[in-house]
Amino acid sequence: MDIRLLPVLLLLCYSCHQSSAPAKSIEGSWESLGYGRIIHITADSFQLYDITKVSCIPIKEGSVADYQGNYRLKGDTLTLLSGYSKYQYTRINQIPELCQQPLSKARQEDPVFNFEVLAATIKEHYAYFKLNDIDWDTVYTNARHKVTATTAPPELYLIMEQLLEDINDNHGGVRFPLDATTI
Repeated sequence: MDIRLLPVLLLLCYSCHQSSAPAKSIEGSWESLGYGRIIHITADSFQLYDITKVSCIPIKEGSVADYQGNYRLKGDTLTLLSGYSKYQYTRINQIPELCQQPLSKARQEDPVFNFEVLAATIKEHYAYFKLNDIDWDTVYTNARHKVTATTAPPELYLIMEQLLEDINDNHGGVRFPLDATTI
């Protein structure tokens, strides 16, 4: 055999091997690269969570068909497309224990817990503390001492809004619930 044919044969064999490999399934649990998200996908549905060290809150669920044509799987990275945005996830063995615990109504309405969820989200996922010369510990402490178990929703909203203003970033916000007592 002519030695010049060896690279061609190897390339041909490699190409054949690649095309015959089965596509991996997107089913399972995935953790986002940035953004603090977990997505759990079954054969026909998905559940999306926001996760921090103190919370794992379900934020969206739906049919896998909602993402039909809007995802790519390459190696161990799942890319979900949403409008112009791409969100990348890596496979994890299982959904975190924190995400498997239901969030009670009392916990959902606890002002201290709600404040801590926002604070943990900022601390774990805000990228510009150093660039914007923000002392997070001071900002957190100044806001945290204002929140108690009896803080009313309108007051909590104002404290959270001020916290976001103190980090000088206009990409985040807090929506005041329509059913809450007015300010």
